[in-house]
This record gives sequence, structure tokens and C-alpha cells, in this order.
Amino acid sequence: MRVLLVNTRPDAIQFWGGDTTQVVETQKALRRLGVSVDLGDEASCDWSNYDLVHLFNMQTAENGLDLLNRAKAADKPAALSPVYWDLRYARHPDILRFGASRWWAQFAFAMPRLAMAMDGLIYARKYRRWHQAQATLLRKVDLVLPNSVAELEIVVARFGLPQLRARAVIVPNAVSPPTSPPADGPSQCAAGLPEGFVLMAASFHPIKGQARLIQAMMGEPQIPLVCVGRSRDDTPYGRYCQKLAAQRGNTFLLDAVQHGEMPLLYHRAKVHALPSLRESPGLASLEAAVWGANCVVSIHAPVQEYFDHDCFVCDPMDSSSLRGAVLAAWNAQSTGRLRDRILRDFTWQRAAEETLRGYEWALERARNGSGETVSPARHDVLASG
Repeated sequence: MRVLLVNTRPDAIQFWGGDTTQVVETQKALRRLGVSVDLGDEASCDWSNYDLVHLFNMQTAENGLDLLNRAKAADKPAALSPVYWDLRYARHPDILRFGASRWWAQFAFAMPRLAMAMDGLIYARKYRRWHQAQATLLRKVDLVLPNSVAELEIVVARFGLPQLRARAVIVPNAVSPPTSPPADGPSQCAAGLPEGFVLMAASFHPIKGQARLIQAMMGEPQIPLVCVGRSRDDTPYGRYCQKLAAQRGNTFLLDAVQHGEMPLLYHRAKVHALPSLRESPGLASLEAAVWGANCVVSIHAPVQEYFDHDCFVCDPMDSSSLRGAVLAAWNAQSTGRLRDRILRDFTWQRAAEETLRGYEWALERARNGSGETVSPARHDVLASG
């Protein structure tokens, strides 16, 4: 079997994210299962040389449709990992203030009600085109590979496509099991940091919520905060977070480090907090838990499927909820239950096995032509824990 993996986000390598990690780690794990796998940026060859094309990320759906049409032109079945969460609720002021150009942000500060109304009109027009492209992409792919039952059901409800359940396989997000304790690397990314701290590993962005975390913990300056990620210096939001960090004190904002060096930070953190408005479920949270950190996770994630009751859940738009969850995690002893659960159920090898099962079903369906095959749906993948 020859498979091509393609991230629909064109800047996925330049701006590394969880979707990029998912693509790269899926390739590695599938190769260990004997599948011949190329990445889209490696393959300038004819797509007809592949048996199946696997697209990742429906957030950039218009580009995804172009890629899907290319796969269909080559007469190849296509799979889609949606990497999706319904964000209609996420009208947080930070999104308006920092998710726009400088002049628009200044206008929003000066006339917030009018700016919100205008933003709503502009957003609605763009959203309709985006939503239509996403719906078309979902209808046309042969196989859907969501990261959780929650994600699948959100997609089904949001786009009115119950038929997706019949061609879906749940593929969990995952981690690579650590092979040894982390040793200080040449970058010394943890140099100068206290021994224990609350860590947040994410790109500086209003969706992720570094500012919300710092603001929620203003009254607890004795607890060190460490935020690490890209866009710390080159975005208005990143600079705003720096201003808040200086105001709070005992807060360290670090540039992004190489993924392989992150265990240096995870291992020294007592808590990992990700007060995000969208995660599925958040690779950083899984990785931090494997290294022993207590995890604060958002309600806007498949909490039960991945973390069960072994995490601390917050409403990221409620400062008191976020503060309470961080304090509870800070004062709690790590039991190791979440670490054991993740290493049992959420490895890239297991994810690859489910992915391959989906591929085999899609290829069998394509060979039969009529589509009369047993559904691949197996929605108990994340319920074994």
C-alpha cells in the first residue's frame, strides 16, 4: 500500500502546530507497520502512483477542496482527519482585539460595540464561504478519521451529516513513549527557571489563552508561570502577554523550542495548563502528563475520552474557574494514573493501527465500486480506559 499524507494548511511546516506533529508522527508509525508513506511536500510526483490520499485539517477547507479534487482526478480514494472544533461560541474580546490588523484593533478599542457589530457582519460573510467549503469536503471524502467521538459528533451536528458515522474511524491523538529521563541539552531551554512551575506550551494566540492564564493568576504571584511557544515577539497578542507578564512578575515567556527539547520543560513543570478555546485534545497536555505534570484542560476538548477524571477542568472564559483549576492542580500530588492511561491508549502506534484499518476499508470500498461494505465505524477506541 502506498499512501500520500497532505496537510491542507500550506504553512504547516513553517508554523509548526499539532496538526503538523500528527502528520509527521502518523507517517513514522505507518512506516513501522510496513506501509509506504510520503508527505505532500516530499511528493512532486504524479498522485496516481498512490493507492490513497490522506488529507489533514479542514480548517483550511478551500485548499483542502483543491487537494481533494486532485485526488479524485487521479481516481484515488481520499481520507480526512478533520482536526475540527466548532468555534461559534469563541467570541472572546481577545479574539477581536488581537485577531485583526493593528488599525482594526485600535478601532475596536475606541468603539467596541460598533466594532463588534461590524466584525460580526464581516465574519458572517467569510464564515458562510468557509462553512460551505468544509461541508463539501466532508461530503466528498471517502473516509473520515476524527480524533475523538466528541469531534465526530460535533462535525455531524454542525454540518448536518449523520452519514459520516458510517464512514468514520476514531483515530486517537497520541504521544511517543519516553525512553529515558530528559537530560539538559545544548539549548539549555530550562536554564534560569525555577524547579517547579505552571507550564503552558502553545503558540501565543488568543485561541490558546496565555493572557487568560496570566490574568487569572495575578493574585497568586508566588506560583511561577512559564509560557513557551512561537509568536511571542512578532504579534500584538504576544507583546500584550509580555506586558501582562511584567505586571504580574514571576512569569517567564520563552520562544518556541525544538519539539525534542520540550521534555526538559515538561519534566520540571508541576502543572501544565492549556486554557484553550479549541483542542482535540491538545498534544501538549498529553505529552506533559507523560512526564508527570498535573494537567489543567479546557471544557472545549474531548475531556472524558482522553483524561477521564485524572485532570483538572476549567472554563477558559471564566477567570475564577481557570484560577481554581490551576490552584487545585498545583496543590495536588501526581498519581501517575493519567500517565499510565496515555501510555496504554494513546500512542502513535495505536493511532497508526486504527488509521490503517480505515485505509483498508476505504480501499475495499473503492474496489467494490458499489460501496456495499461493512461500515468501518468503531467508536469504542477511546473508551477502553
